[in-house]
Amino acid sequence: SGGIQEWTVPASGTYQITAAGAQGGQGAGRTGGLGAIMQGDFILSAGDVLRILVGQQAPNRGGGGSNSSGAGSGGSFVVLQSGNVPLIVAGGGGGAGGSQDGLPGSSGLNGTSSGGSSGQGGVNGGGGGAGTGGSAGTQSQPGGNGSSCSYGAGGGGFYTKGGENCSGSAPNIAGQSFLSGGLGGVADAGRGGVEGGFGGGAGVGHRASAGGGWSGGGGDGQSSGGGGGGSFNSGTNPSNSSGANSGQGYVTIARICP
Repeated sequence: SGGIQEWTVPASGTYQITAAGAQGGQGAGRTGGLGAIMQGDFILSAGDVLRILVGQQAPNRGGGGSNSSGAGSGGSFVVLQSGNVPLIVAGGGGGAGGSQDGLPGSSGLNGTSSGGSSGQGGVNGGGGGAGTGGSAGTQSQPGGNGSSCSYGAGGGGFYTKGGENCSGSAPNIAGQSFLSGGLGGVADAGRGGVEGGFGGGAGVGHRASAGGGWSGGGGDGQSSGGGGGGSFNSGTNPSNSSGANSGQGYVTIARICP
């Protein structure tokens, strides 16, 4: 429903789940940040329903220079339907900037940021802030809006959305939260941009936008890359890697035989 798949556990047991965030969108002649890969083991019961959102890579964008930067891509989420309990989330990569590749999806909980006048990466499942200087979103507060219409929007987190540019007067460019459906941000068409990837990736106008994930990345405020989304893993025997997946995101589920 709405791009989120549902899968019913066929038999009780231990399952190994791997989630990979999508690579950030290409732009300005540079490469988007690679997505995180997260893996863990989970004890599931027959009849449990998992909600699965597979992160989408943002469309690549032609042209050079900071004003042709890339959009953010989506994180991948696996969530227990009962109570919307997150099991594992892999952050998506940030869009490419004029002078720097996009930042990778992080295996850590928080979204990342290029620093300077960029928006802050989200924390505790919040969306990332928009450039310039948008505050970090939290579990209860979305990412802060940025004052400039040209700068990048924030990626969506699990609980709250990213920050918008134009002081919020250009809505829906930021990535949406998983709990709100996980949509990627719309393209900033007035600046020739492209949409963000499904899974909380932010759409872009001029400067690089951020990836979605457990916590969203921060949008760029200069000519650097967009921030990558953070990740989450509640499984046992975890194996977590930042910046390890190219292309589209994916999720695999395999029962571990006794």
